[in-house]
Amino acid sequence: MTTLAYPDAYLARHCTDEREARALEAVDELGTFAAGWRDRLAVLQCYIIVCLECQAEAEDLPQRVRPAVGHGARGHARRRRLGVRLLDPAGARLMLAVLEAAKASLAAIPDVASCRIGLEQGITAADYPLIRLVPSRITPGRPYSNRTVECQIMFGMDITAAEAGGLEAVYSALFGLEAEIIARLRSLGHRYIETVTDEDRLDTYKLMSIRAELVAANPPA
Repeated sequence: MTTLAYPDAYLARHCTDEREARALEAVDELGTFAAGWRDRLAVLQCYIIVCLECQAEAEDLPQRVRPAVGHGARGHARRRRLGVRLLDPAGARLMLAVLEAAKASLAAIPDVASCRIGLEQGITAADYPLIRLVPSRITPGRPYSNRTVECQIMFGMDITAAEAGGLEAVYSALFGLEAEIIARLRSLGHRYIETVTDEDRLDTYKLMSIRAELVAANPPA
C-alpha cells in the first residue's frame, strides 16, 4: 500500500508501492528537502513514472503532468525555487527516437564495427572502429515544442590494427569517418558544431569527438 496521497484519481490507480519507492529514491538523489516538499516532489515523480510505463502508444501520453506543488503562477514560482522542471514524457521518447535514428544512420557507415547510444564500460579492440552517441545537454528547442539534444559523437580506431602508414594513415581514416558522420547528421537536419581530438594522449586507440545539436521536432498536430 502506498504511503503518499495522490490527488489525481486516474493516475493514482497506477501508483504502486514499487513505483512510489523509485520516485522517493529519485527525489532523495536530488538533495535534502523538507518533508512536505519531499512528498510532493515524489508524487510528481511517481506520476511521471506512471506516464512513461503505462503508455500504449505515443498519443496516450498527456503533454504535461500536473504537479502536486501547486498550479498557476504561484506554483510555477515554487517549482523554480526548488529547481524542479516539469518533464514531458512524450518529448523524452521523441528525443530517444531522434538518437536512435541518428545511431541507425551512423551504424550504416562502411567498416564501422559498433555504434551505440552511451559510452559503456569494457570496450574492446573488437568494437573498433566505433561510434558512440553520448547526450550531454538537453534544452528547449525552437519552435517552443521542440527539444534540442547537445550530443558528443565519439568515434575512434585501434592504432595497433592500422595498416602501413602509421599514425598519419589513422588520421586520414578518421578524417574520412568524421566527414561521413557530419554529412549524415546534416542529412537528418542536425547541426554540426565542432570536432575535438584526443591530442594523441592514448597509446592504443585514436579518438575524436564531434559536438552536434540534434533537434527533436514534434510532429504537427
